[in-house]
Amino acid sequence: MWTRLAARQRQRRLVDQAVGAEHRQLRLVGPLRRGIVPIAAGLVLCVVAVGAIVLGLRAVDVDEQQAARATRTEAEVTGHTDMSLRIRTHDGRRITVDAFLPEDYGLGDTVTVLEDERWRRLAAEPYDAFGWQLLALVVGLPGLSLLTTGLLARRRGAALRRGSVPALRVLARLDHHAWTWVYAADDTDGSTPLFSCTGIPVLLDADEREEPCTEIDVVHVVHVIEELPVVEGKLREAVMLGAPYDGGELAFITMGADGIRGVTHAIGPVRLPRGGEGSRGRLLRT
Repeated sequence: MWTRLAARQRQRRLVDQAVGAEHRQLRLVGPLRRGIVPIAAGLVLCVVAVGAIVLGLRAVDVDEQQAARATRTEAEVTGHTDMSLRIRTHDGRRITVDAFLPEDYGLGDTVTVLEDERWRRLAAEPYDAFGWQLLALVVGLPGLSLLTTGLLARRRGAALRRGSVPALRVLARLDHHAWTWVYAADDTDGSTPLFSCTGIPVLLDADEREEPCTEIDVVHVVHVIEELPVVEGKLREAVMLGAPYDGGELAFITMGADGIRGVTHAIGPVRLPRGGEGSRGRLLRT
């Protein structure tokens, strides 16, 4: 973990050195959807885990109260099954009592039984909340993991809304897998991709579409386009907002051929290219 954090700090320092200055605050109007699903799922699992812990503690408390009221009876083991013991009390009664490990008791051994009307158990085997503990562990760990992941994603998703952000001119291309490939601004042949990430295009409101593209500090988001046909595109000039480090939040602003500004929000981590990825594409100037 510390190695990853150190690597991210180095990546951010390199971006700051390359940018030299930060852009004014980018105001995004619209709901912040990052992290909603894992946070909701994590909360549900955590509630189940807390409920299992509460029920387990309550069962232990009830068992202790019954044991305090119960009568202690000495008995002799006369036999056992897989989950119980057959015993004979000193007054001649023959009863069966549950046992966790019946094979640990030999024939003729003397055991102490706690009895309270119809409730009875061995004095040496108090109530074990193992089932509730196992349930809390099984749902609690994934719940905490999902909750942490969702909160981190939400924190990163709000990074572009909190203050000034780095702004870099780059070239971007969308491939047929809906991955946005980013190239250096002078790599007009698209020969060496820097990184890739998945993104969601957004629509701008009517007023913003009619305004000339002279400022990039305000972007009005009406809604996210959930389903768009994925068409492999050419290289386009773009302004990248945000620091492209592992786990960073990015936004890309481009100008289409029709003069309408396009905005894409990254929804996944930055991924370095592997061999053969990021094929070349001709620069499409707008």
